[in-house]
Amino acid sequence: MPQISIIIINYNSLNHLKRLLKNLTPHPKIELIIIDNGEFKNQKRINIKKKLQRGFFIQNKKNLGFAAACNQGAELAKGRSLLFINPDCQIQTKDIFKLEKILFKHKKTAVAIPKIIKLPVGARSLLEPATPAKNGEKNREEFSCQERELEQKHAFAQKKDQITWFTGACFLIKSRIFKKLKGFDENFFMYFEDKDLSKRILKAGYTIKRNPKIKVIHFESQSRISWPKRKELYYKAQDYYNKKYFGLIYMLVFKFIRFPLYFKNVYLNKKTKLILTLLILSPLIILLELKLSLYFLSFILGLILLFFAFHNLEKTLILFIFLLPFLPALNLSSSIDMASARIFVILIFSLWLVKSLINKNLFIPINKTSLFIILFLLYCFLSIFFSSTPERGLRKTLVFLNFFPLYFIVFSMLKNQKKLLIKLLKALSLATGVLAGLSLIQFLSQFIFGHTFLINFYSEFLGKFFWGANTAQSVSENPSWFFNAGGLDLMRTFATLPDPHMLSYFLCFGLPIQIFFAIKSFKKLSQKQNKKEYPGFFLIIFLICLSLITEFLTFSRGGYLGFLGGLTAFAFFIFKQNKNQLKKLNQKIKKIKIALTILTLTALIALILIENPITDRLYSSFDLSEGSNLARLEIWQKSLNLFFKKPITGHGLGSYSFEIQPSADYRSPVNAHNIYLEFLTEIGLIGALLFLMILLSSFKTNLKIINLNKQKNGHLEWLSPVICFSLIWFFIHSFFEQPMYSPVILPLLVIFISLTSWLDFRYKKNNN
Repeated sequence: MPQISIIIINYNSLNHLKRLLKNLTPHPKIELIIIDNGEFKNQKRINIKKKLQRGFFIQNKKNLGFAAACNQGAELAKGRSLLFINPDCQIQTKDIFKLEKILFKHKKTAVAIPKIIKLPVGARSLLEPATPAKNGEKNREEFSCQERELEQKHAFAQKKDQITWFTGACFLIKSRIFKKLKGFDENFFMYFEDKDLSKRILKAGYTIKRNPKIKVIHFESQSRISWPKRKELYYKAQDYYNKKYFGLIYMLVFKFIRFPLYFKNVYLNKKTKLILTLLILSPLIILLELKLSLYFLSFILGLILLFFAFHNLEKTLILFIFLLPFLPALNLSSSIDMASARIFVILIFSLWLVKSLINKNLFIPINKTSLFIILFLLYCFLSIFFSSTPERGLRKTLVFLNFFPLYFIVFSMLKNQKKLLIKLLKALSLATGVLAGLSLIQFLSQFIFGHTFLINFYSEFLGKFFWGANTAQSVSENPSWFFNAGGLDLMRTFATLPDPHMLSYFLCFGLPIQIFFAIKSFKKLSQKQNKKEYPGFFLIIFLICLSLITEFLTFSRGGYLGFLGGLTAFAFFIFKQNKNQLKKLNQKIKKIKIALTILTLTALIALILIENPITDRLYSSFDLSEGSNLARLEIWQKSLNLFFKKPITGHGLGSYSFEIQPSADYRSPVNAHNIYLEFLTEIGLIGALLFLMILLSSFKTNLKIINLNKQKNGHLEWLSPVICFSLIWFFIHSFFEQPMYSPVILPLLVIFISLTSWLDFRYKKNNN
């Protein structure tokens, strides 16, 4: 009686099948079952039956598909466990028994899998890099997301042996469980059958174990099915999977979004693709041929900004806020990049200081927030002296000293130019809309140009322009650009920012401001009923929808949680502050508002209750067994251990990466993925509390204004709830990421804190 049944599904992979059978040492406890789905035109394929001395060899009259053939082999199997393995894989017999030992170690374990090492056609050694596919075909890794995500998860958590799904290339499953679940779903002809089985195994209460020490070599794409045919089969399976688990509506929407990719891979021939690509890329090719220097472009931009700054400081500040996510970076040396936003702020601060001294109207706000900012900056500077890496500490302190002056600049300008506020907010709202539009273009571009082109385009061109050469290299080596949705690897939205999380942080400030203008415009419509107001109202609604879609496509779990927390608080504040005014609305406007509220709530409830990739991403935030969460918890544990060594003073600003990984350089992406933990480890309890007091002081000030409801000058009564929306969103998101050294996010945080202080100053002045 065999102990293990090895089931191999063959389709025109004779040479690999022979090599697999040759490497499998005969063993009395192992039986072989080979199912041939080929077309039998090659007589040599049939001769393999003569070499098979143990097990079964079944030749199907037609290609039944992978799932159906696997079930066919399982019906013949007599072993207590079934090893499904592709003919283009290589495994040692001893490793099969190691897998079985893992499989039967626990009663609830249903599947045991090895670590799969993928090799391209013609690879000679495991140490050689993967080569591009021949004849212009794309690498199968571009759409074989199951295997890639599996490797990504365990790159962060090597100690974790329990996972949520597996690839069908090689896995060992208990025979009784496979038959209990009725095997593979035969509606999947090829692809997604493994992901579907994984989902059903977990739903039935079983677990999947993985041992990374057991390695299997996989030579990808050996079935000899043409590229368009394979892609067509992949998309068909994807549609069925999405319909099965996410519903018909989601499947149709996803199919619509994916259509450009489907059309390109299935229908377009190579000549047509080449012509379309040349037409689309021709402007870029011309620019590259002209060899325009990025330094020259930056220099010209600097002259233009200097001209505006000298003539009108307020317009310069407005322009700065609008251009903030689009400003280029300067590569000062082989190891130093500088965001031009820093130069912009230094320029504005210098001109503001000189003009204020000349006009004798220099004003420094004296309040709790100002005190906490000054103490925080002073403490960061002092921490350099007991830092293990004083150079890094100095560079990070200079970042703070560079951007925190915006607090005093914005406050002073608003004090002297009250009409400047709306212009600043409009600039931010419009910049958010443009950034969201570019993000959607970037997201859709992956279906036209493919991931490889976009990765190279950002790493070699756009990344160097917006982030600097060193930062672009660091980001491209450690990207967080991809997310698996419905079995498809998607490039998340990030536009001109280095990663999706920073885009989510930008939306955290821009989206609430767009909502502020929507409320302001709606209020005008309800009071005047002027038809000229409708274009502006619908434009801001369009920008809000654009920003919301972009936020969803960042797939940033911290951003999702922050958005939900901020939105909940915002709705509460709005109702509390304006409940008396809501009663005075006429019936028509009241009905419209009720309808919009019901529609919004219905959409949110549907989004939460109906299973989809966005809610899956949100729910996975609370799954402590999920790979990235487990890795983040491990990072937080290391941060806490580091904090307890020096809880009061910390290890010095900029020392976190050195203490965790001494070999890491300044731009290495080694951080705590948590602002508060990183500050605790670097500047200790005192410094972290000072930073928290800056945020809490601003939040408390806005809360006081909301509670007293003393802002009687029209539209500004909605601003405090909006700022609270942003601060809560930022506060929650910061439990998962560290944006404090971003030259785009830090200025926005400082500006919002300054707006709070100005609102408080204005409120006190009006009541005196």
